[in-house]
Amino acid sequence: MNAWSHAAGCVLLIASTAIHANTTEHTQQEEPRTLTEAEMLQQYQEYVEHLWQGMSPQQGRITLDGAGAVLEVPDDFYYLDSEDARVVLEDMWGNPPDQNTLGMLFPANYQPFDEQAWGVDIAYVEEGHVDDEDASSILSQLLPENRNQKKANPKVRFFCFHHCA
Repeated sequence: MNAWSHAAGCVLLIASTAIHANTTEHTQQEEPRTLTEAEMLQQYQEYVEHLWQGMSPQQGRITLDGAGAVLEVPDDFYYLDSEDARVVLEDMWGNPPDQNTLGMLFPANYQPFDEQAWGVDIAYVEEGHVDDEDASSILSQLLPENRNQKKANPKVRFFCFHHCA
């Protein structure tokens, strides 16, 4: 019986050592491994390819809501709507958030994450625009005043770059 109690004690000692080793192994935190540049590039490539799968490139006649304009996108380009363009600009390319984009144009032979890719961000800001009809009226009102000022003070000049008569 003494041999059995000794054997049982050894089994308990071995079991408790194994349990303690297991517990210690799980409680010790492993230091995070630093990714190599190649691994980071691979993760980025997988990420942007996943984003690309959810996008809808378009060609042909595209109406730009909010700008009152229509684009005719030829076969050698594609258009991404404002939502997809923001994903490219912010998530793929790392730009700060911007709600002004109406979309983007890209050459058809590139995806936004290709090394040689480039795109055109399309935005419309409604400020400073004067219709041609209004421009004539405004200029006819301004020009006589400025002509009189020029006579009074030759150093004051009025420059007209558009619709000057």
